[in-house]
Amino acid sequence: MKIADIRRSYVKDKLDLDQLNPDPFVQFETWLQAAIAAELPDPTAMCVATVDANGQPSQRLVLLKDVSPAGFVFYTNLGSRKANELSINPKVCLHFPWHPLERQVIVYGEAQRVPTSQVLQYFLSRPKRVSSLHGLQSKVGRFQLGRRYCRNLRKLSINLNMVKFLCLHFGADF
Repeated sequence: MKIADIRRSYVKDKLDLDQLNPDPFVQFETWLQAAIAAELPDPTAMCVATVDANGQPSQRLVLLKDVSPAGFVFYTNLGSRKANELSINPKVCLHFPWHPLERQVIVYGEAQRVPTSQVLQYFLSRPKRVSSLHGLQSKVGRFQLGRRYCRNLRKLSINLNMVKFLCLHFGADF
């Protein structure tokens, strides 16, 4: 089969502008809850698009961790390519592809760091804190990750060091 021949009819709910909530955050929450109720895999998964210093766009999938009128929240390691690109150009585009519902949501805006207390609260709620501490998977090999993992196990037992590492690498000021 040729790629050009692959298509299907989209027959689910149409987008009726008169039925939309005037508050975009309330409307998004309605759609997100529908995606969760439909038991879609990873309903909070979103594609984050950024642009580097040369204007080259890049994308990656992350998980939405909060949404409110203040904005959409995701967490990243400040040493990542994504964080570097956002420090150069904070403009960002989010895309929620809920294919089985025949719905997608695209959000445009500017990224801002969240308060230290919010980052710390999120980090401490994570079940796999150690794996998030060694991060930078795309920049180092497995052997280096293993060594970093062992070092970070020790860091978890020293709360102050953990908080300093968290603040330096996961979006908070210390």
